[in-house]
Amino acid sequence: MTRRVSAAVALACLAGGCRRPVEQLFAQPIESASYSNPVVTRDMIIFGSDEGGVYGYYKDGTRRWTFNPNLRQVFSAPAWDGENLIFFGATNQRVYAVAVDTGQQAWAFRTQDRVKGDPAFWQGLVIIGSYDKHLYGLDARTGKPRWVFPQPRPRPPAQKGKPPVEEPERHVVDTGEFSYSKPLVANGVAYVGNLDGHLYAVDASTGLMRWRFRTGHGTEQGGIGITSSPTISSGVLFFGSSDHHVYAIAEDGVQVKWVFRTGDAVLASPRVSDGVVYVGSVDRHLYALDEKTGALKWKLQGGGPFVSSPAVHGRHLVQCGGAGDGSIRLVERDTGKVVWARKTDRKIESDPVVVGDAFYVTGGDGKLYAFRISVR
Repeated sequence: MTRRVSAAVALACLAGGCRRPVEQLFAQPIESASYSNPVVTRDMIIFGSDEGGVYGYYKDGTRRWTFNPNLRQVFSAPAWDGENLIFFGATNQRVYAVAVDTGQQAWAFRTQDRVKGDPAFWQGLVIIGSYDKHLYGLDARTGKPRWVFPQPRPRPPAQKGKPPVEEPERHVVDTGEFSYSKPLVANGVAYVGNLDGHLYAVDASTGLMRWRFRTGHGTEQGGIGITSSPTISSGVLFFGSSDHHVYAIAEDGVQVKWVFRTGDAVLASPRVSDGVVYVGSVDRHLYALDEKTGALKWKLQGGGPFVSSPAVHGRHLVQCGGAGDGSIRLVERDTGKVVWARKTDRKIESDPVVVGDAFYVTGGDGKLYAFRISVR
């Protein structure tokens, strides 16, 4: 079943012709576009921006602080330690820890290339990838690396009586760039996608590789990569790939449960709820798939690519549209019917975050949006 967005219904509701299921709380202008998923702490909404600033707002839309020491761009969604620090990466090649309440820097760690992906916080570690082809496990208190994946291959011992031969550093396994995919840590294993087309499973305590699973039949140069962040449900990992497919594989990396083909790259991250996998594709569709079989339940057609991942609120999804679309929608989970829509001025590639009956999302039009949902 394919559903199309009903512009007439949406406009009628926006004009006050029907009871609004969603109320806008504020649309706060910021200095530039933002494609960073906001993190919501006890009192704050924190996110990055295209011009490099990281902003901390109170939940009423008042700005508390700005952090911007020449960050270039911050696509990375901050991770919160549940207490006093948030962590994020920037395209100036660094990973930062910043105080939640004040925006003061606690530490910075330099990688060897851009950091665009979201970090994961797990048991005192900040796990984050870089375009320098490494995944880092950083001490959350100090920023010092506890491990780096892949590990350098041991150098051969120097021959007796001869000076050591300088050779380029080699690794136990060769990887591509770690891009937008956020590590998922489950049962002590970090699962993360890579632009070489593999999903990697890395021991979260040691940084040693457990396994890797290859998607597609191309190479990194051919554009077969994984920027989707995996999710897990009942021992099964779900993720998308640029090879146009959604995958469901066992957490041992061996058994493929099912594969679903879309019409274009799947850059978005799946959401799983009540036996259904919800995921968007660049082919301009949002799909609802059976968690066990991968069978299509419904699909919703939008006006542009779906890069943002949906958020679940009761019987509904909050879904945002990419380039050429730019709409924020409330969608019935069972049917794919759009019950409310709000058009913005630019694309939205960040994920909406639901907290209670409120949700927050950043836009390419340079605004932080907050809404309240009144339907269940």
